[in-house]
Amino acid sequence: MKKFFFLALMSGWLFGCAESTRDQHARLDSGEDDSTSIDLGDQSIPLSLEDLALKYLSLIQQMEWMELSKLNGNQLVVFSPYSYVDTTLAVRLDFDDLGAASRNDVFLTWGISDGEGEPIVMTVEGYFKRFVNDVDYLSDRDEMNVGTMTQRGNSWVNVHDVFPGSTVVEFYRGPRNPDMADMDWRALGLVFEERDDRWVLLAVVHNEWTI
Repeated sequence: MKKFFFLALMSGWLFGCAESTRDQHARLDSGEDDSTSIDLGDQSIPLSLEDLALKYLSLIQQMEWMELSKLNGNQLVVFSPYSYVDTTLAVRLDFDDLGAASRNDVFLTWGISDGEGEPIVMTVEGYFKRFVNDVDYLSDRDEMNVGTMTQRGNSWVNVHDVFPGSTVVEFYRGPRNPDMADMDWRALGLVFEERDDRWVLLAVVHNEWTI
């Protein structure tokens, strides 16, 4: 009976997340601005965009959901495993819901894997290990670029089509393994939008060499 109750509870929680995701898809596709309902979080100490991006990156590496939620409010964040943001598949959650999914080991579908064409079904920890914290972008990066996400591989970069008016802070680590023929580079883009003199995180976009 307890097992049934737990499954029912989790099903209800996931249904709520799915409804939130569908609503956000609809707003994005229609171009509707939902900023009036967004709590922008606590940014009481003014920071440059570069410093703010580094703060987000540090918290993301540590998966500090509570602190990220304080910083970004209830803004939904898009997570894309590749530089082409597929708006029909990308996960959209705020950091509170992401933390809840992490604590409950919920499996989510994050997109389609390059080459294999199979759904990327992972827990939050699994996804972050593979597509967010796959490189130590704080201490082992070669570039930090502010403005846009660089077209580096075969996958098209459509960040500014999906998020017009946004600003990307890109962290790039170049190739390290000579046996990989320069294909082991990695990049992570944090996509921000300025609202009411504050920067809001809209997306975390991973980039790597693709087939």
